Amino acid sequence: MKLSRAERSLLADWWFTVDHVLVGAILALVAAGLILSLAASPAVAIRKGLPTYYFVERHLFFSALGVLIMLTVSLFSPRGVRRLALAAAVLTGIGLAAKPQVLEKNYLQVERSGTLLSFRENIWRAGLLAWREHPVFGVGVHSWGRISEEVVRRAAQRRGERLDLDRLMFSSHGHSLYLNTLVEQGLVGLAALLAVLALWAAELARRIPGTAAPPLEWSYWGGAAAAWLVAVIVGLVNTTLHHEHALISMLLLGGWLSYLRTSSPLRYSPSGNASATG
Repeated sequence: MKLSRAERSLLADWWFTVDHVLVGAILALVAAGLILSLAASPAVAIRKGLPTYYFVERHLFFSALGVLIMLTVSLFSPRGVRRLALAAAVLTGIGLAAKPQVLEKNYLQVERSGTLLSFRENIWRAGLLAWREHPVFGVGVHSWGRISEEVVRRAAQRRGERLDLDRLMFSSHGHSLYLNTLVEQGLVGLAALLAVLALWAAELARRIPGTAAPPLEWSYWGGAAAAWLVAVIVGLVNTTLHHEHALISMLLLGGWLSYLRTSSPLRYSPSGNASATG
């Protein structure tokens, strides 16, 4: 079937307006993930006593479902996407209200443990005890896991302090972007992290798209802004900007910065008027 630009069908409009390179890149990533899953997961499934292709089959199912949802939603108009998002949010709220077992489980866990942070404060306390021995450059990148009872005990003895082990917990990482950076990389590393986040935020604030800006610009800016919000807010209680999250965040930030460099020099002000920027 050959589509014509003169045709006004939904499929024709979609085909001639969608970003083919972006869709192809997403499908290539999905295919690459399936190949990696096919290569690595059978051994894991066998080790766990599961059918050989247990994880592959589920990966294939959810990948196909995700691609189907992505392509279906891409057919919607902007108003349709907003309505769909609102409906999904309402249905999620109704589901939680009708069957709140997930919320109840978390409440009971907090009630049993007596702590809202799932013992993170004990992990942070142990990390800070070790950090005080190396405040400028920290204990070393990826070295939180080496902080042990013996390490903090020696640190407390050198300071003549009493050590309460009941208030300490040891982990492989700090469960906080800021504390993890401070303990492993010291004040120097934390200053560098805060500088990057501050510059990121300043650039986002300076480059807010105007009301007349194209949807693509809003998409790139929104992705970079969402990555910053997750890194900064969730980073309070989790090690964001590490591993997968760091890759996704840098991909979103890099995509936006690349768009700024390659787009027209005619920029849009927040008021919606076009203006030239350097």
